[in-house]
Amino acid sequence: MGKKCGSGGGVLITAFLQLCIGIVLLGIFEGYKVYRIKYFDGLMEQYEAAAAKAQADGKQFNWDPNVLRAQAAISSTSPMGVVWWISIAGNIFSICGLAGVINAQRDLVTAYFAWSAVQMVAGAHFFIDMIVDTTVRYGGEPPGLTGYEKATAFFLLLQVLLAVCATALAMRAIDEIKVKQREEYSRLTTISTLNDTLQDPKQPSKDENWWLSEGEEDSGEEQSGGGDDEDAAARRPLPPEQADPFYDPAADDEDAKWVAAKRQGRATDAILSCPGCFTTVCMECQQHAVLHTQYRAVFTMNCSAKSEAHIRVPTQRGSGGASSGGGGRKRKGPEEGGSSGAGGGGVGGVDGEVMYPVYCDVCETQVGAQDSDEVVHFYHVLASNP
Repeated sequence: MGKKCGSGGGVLITAFLQLCIGIVLLGIFEGYKVYRIKYFDGLMEQYEAAAAKAQADGKQFNWDPNVLRAQAAISSTSPMGVVWWISIAGNIFSICGLAGVINAQRDLVTAYFAWSAVQMVAGAHFFIDMIVDTTVRYGGEPPGLTGYEKATAFFLLLQVLLAVCATALAMRAIDEIKVKQREEYSRLTTISTLNDTLQDPKQPSKDENWWLSEGEEDSGEEQSGGGDDEDAAARRPLPPEQADPFYDPAADDEDAKWVAAKRQGRATDAILSCPGCFTTVCMECQQHAVLHTQYRAVFTMNCSAKSEAHIRVPTQRGSGGASSGGGGRKRKGPEEGGSSGAGGGGVGGVDGEVMYPVYCDVCETQVGAQDSDEVVHFYHVLASNP
């Protein structure tokens, strides 16, 4: 409530006061105009009487009535000549400010803000000019105008002070109206969604239709006998302003194109990912013939072997022999039984072979080992269908 009174309510008060001052300035100008016209009308009568008397006496009296008419006309040579325009402009924009706050119209409040900013500068100049004008007498200026000029200067000063307040308050009111419009739009959207759900609870709401694939839409239409026009309209893509900003309908297709370009048409048994961060480490591999959780590959990505560390493989025998060297475990290789996968900390391979651990480049999780032929044996990975 305090914020509202400080911005929207403040604009209402300042705009109303500016409207009142504009009306007062208009009244001062009209009084000034009437006084000026009466003065020059009386002066015209005096000149006409003097000319008639001189003519009756046979004397010559030279005077030009057009000069008096020109002096009587109100012009912009004096600041009083533009008071009428200041009054009219101030009243128009004050009404814009009142209507903008009452109807929550941001454009009207913006126009009122612009006028207040202009009035801060222009009004200050007119005020100074009017103060100086009280001590200046123009040619043909009637006496007794100082009171009108002082009154105009006083109300111009009030206009400048109100313009300073109105500029600050209008800026806050514009932001406040913007927030209210967003809240109103959100409220109407929620009401519309609830109405759609209550009318047909079996059907998803319009905001939920973005995740429905074409196949699901087709199957839904077949089960319901094709659906009517309203259901078809409900399944249409949402406008950009209502779509989910965290969903990209083209992302899956773009990812599929990227994977196809990377694989270049080569066949693979699986696509391997790091179990720690799910980063893809291989897209072309061969699955172990017996140990189906192990794979071997030549081309890898996002992983590297650590040459400074190594894994010593226990001496292994063929598929029918027993292990030598005091109890090494027997394992079959991917195809011939010569190289084996890793279980625990060891990796199978040829007799006495040294293998290097392979780590994920992103999270440093060990995903396998590399043999002397630079073939990587993956045994700690997540496999997905190619």
